[in-house]
Amino acid sequence: MGTKADAIRAKTKAQDAKSGTTTEKTKTSRRSWFPYSDIVAICATKSGITTAQANVCLKTLFGLVKQLVIRGEVVVFPGLMSFEGRIAHATTGRNPKTGEKIDIPEHIYLGMKASPKVKQLLKKQEVTNFQGAAIETIKRHEKRRQALVSSRIMPDLDDLDFDIPEEDEL
Repeated sequence: MGTKADAIRAKTKAQDAKSGTTTEKTKTSRRSWFPYSDIVAICATKSGITTAQANVCLKTLFGLVKQLVIRGEVVVFPGLMSFEGRIAHATTGRNPKTGEKIDIPEHIYLGMKASPKVKQLLKKQEVTNFQGAAIETIKRHEKRRQALVSSRIMPDLDDLDFDIPEEDEL
């Protein structure tokens, strides 16, 4: 016999099947995400290395960015974005359950900023087209996930329009 949570999940799945969308494992209002494993596979395919080597390269890059930001450096990827540590000053907040005032100490958080090129490209996108593309991407990822589960093979990545930029383009 199922629990109340199981009944809610079943109801949600039925609604998703009816509408052709998915809400499973996401609370980002049906936003799409691109799985890390697919990014590794694309990097490996496009650069002619194994997925293990591509995974090591990406993890090394992410680790380096973390260490530099922790040290106080600003990490810039020209034409894409920058990362930096930012200071949030001490303030007073409220406990949402009790309403009691609490002191929030000064702390450092990760700040990210898109490059002007990326901002300009996003401004050119029409919101309706962007939302439609996001919905299509969600459907595509769901189909890919189902195919991976049923056949246990990597998805075909040849349909992605991605090229490694030349040195002068960076």
